[in-house]
Amino acid sequence: MKRFNVSVHLTKVSVSLRDLGLRHTLKRITEDILFRKLFLFRNYFIVEKQLDGAGQVELRNPQLDFKFIHADDSEILKQIQLLSGLTRGLVLKLLNNGGECVVAIDNGNMVGFNLVSTGQVYLRYLCGHVSLSNKQAWSEQTAIKPSYRRTGVSSDLRHIMFDHLARKGYSQVIGGYVPANKNAALVDKKLGYVVREKVTLYKVLWWRKYLVKRLSPTLTEPLPIASVKF
Repeated sequence: MKRFNVSVHLTKVSVSLRDLGLRHTLKRITEDILFRKLFLFRNYFIVEKQLDGAGQVELRNPQLDFKFIHADDSEILKQIQLLSGLTRGLVLKLLNNGGECVVAIDNGNMVGFNLVSTGQVYLRYLCGHVSLSNKQAWSEQTAIKPSYRRTGVSSDLRHIMFDHLARKGYSQVIGGYVPANKNAALVDKKLGYVVREKVTLYKVLWWRKYLVKRLSPTLTEPLPIASVKF
């Protein structure tokens, strides 16, 4: 039986309210708590960015301390959980499996982070797995403290991550966002991401299906999502 961590779930609810609003949060709570075993209907946009290669990164916030963290950075992992709702155990697992996480620190406090995964990744919102190639990375999450969101920290973090991944031989970053997250869509567009497909998850009792609508004219193959047991 999985341990029910009340503080983690409360953090996830507060993050959802802050970033996605009351309507989306209530919808998620209703689906995940009351109807998850019976019914799910979710839309998700998949985006991609081609990495052109390593180069000079011009930061909008050079006064901040940007660093890549490791699995033993327990205090940073705690701050990531409070800011985003991602559990420390999940972030540890991703880092130990080849993932990367860059954080921005101001006067000793973390003000934002960008986390990516490699290999086989789990799309939590779509309840499915994707096996990436050794040239692809999955953009798990970027989260910024509200008071720093108009300073360009989000772009700085991701440009640093793009450069880091390119230096390690990666050629593509894939990510996604829910339709309710308008800010994520705008930031992704500014950073050069292209919306490649819209994925709809249908689940009724034991039947489930992923319906993929191609949105990028250059898309040759949709993201191969493998459904898993609920």
